[in-house]
Amino acid sequence: MTEEKHKRPEYMHYVTDNVRDMVPNKKNLVACVSCLTIYKTSRLSQVHGCLLCCICNVDAVMVVARSPLHGLSEPEQRVLLDKWHIEGFTPIPISK
Repeated sequence: MTEEKHKRPEYMHYVTDNVRDMVPNKKNLVACVSCLTIYKTSRLSQVHGCLLCCICNVDAVMVVARSPLHGLSEPEQRVLLDKWHIEGFTPIPISK
């Protein structure tokens, strides 16, 4: 197997150990790579230092201000979020 097959998706850095990225007592713009939702919230649950999406409860949420999504238009954010969703949530076919 090649190293490429085991490459970590680009977005993983932004959804791992990211509790510190939330600004307390302020609405934060967050994006979920799992359910493809972008929304503002001041409260998110967490597990093992990772933020959980309020909608789908998957730990694939990032604070936009600290991610590559920052500064992009909404359509550009959606394109990048879709790309990451495919990278991280598309089942890998089983080899025969």
